[in-house]
Amino acid sequence: GAIEDPRAFNALIVQVSHLACPECANSLLLLNLRRWPRPDESLRSAARAALDQAMPDAAFVLLGQVTNQQTPEWVTLYAESRRAAGLSE
Repeated sequence: GAIEDPRAFNALIVQVSHLACPECANSLLLLNLRRWPRPDESLRSAARAALDQAMPDAAFVLLGQVTNQQTPEWVTLYAESRRAAGLSE
């Protein structure tokens, strides 16, 4: 039933811990975003929250779905995600 209900799908994502299986959680997050697209502001806000929770990979998934990737906020979040993931500038 989760595939048809966004709230149920979000609950499923929460159950699949980023600590237990980050790749699984990120895959579910990407599927969620493809099934139920979100506005850029919501994606940037969620990316900020992911970074605050030390989940740079989830931030990358969210930022990858932002339509306008030229805003200063997106550029800053992307650079911060790279640093948090231990990637060079």
